[in-house]
Amino acid sequence: MRKIIIYSISLVALILLLVGCTDKLSSKQEGNIREAAYNWIDDTSKATITSWNTATIEEVRFDKEHLVTNKTENVDIINKKIYKVTFTTTNDEILGPIIIYLDKDTLEVLGMDFRE
Repeated sequence: MRKIIIYSISLVALILLLVGCTDKLSSKQEGNIREAAYNWIDDTSKATITSWNTATIEEVRFDKEHLVTNKTENVDIINKKIYKVTFTTTNDEILGPIIIYLDKDTLEVLGMDFRE
């Protein structure tokens, strides 16, 4: 009986440790990230997005050159801590999704992936 109690306590402690170590975004943070990315997109492209509030968000860092366009110039986002926000569109089969990159700390839009 004593072993069962010790194993149960150990299991609960392990679960709490693992849950405490996750770096998951809150739904409010996710909403702010999606909104910042969506607001940067032009109206013509916005019209093709199927559901902006379900866009996927990933934390990424490129260790090789990765050029994006920020409407005025091409920018290399190598070695930056960024969020990658992917919007599905009605043109995904032809052009691919709309992918926006934001600075992780400021949520400033760094640019958009080139589409086919």
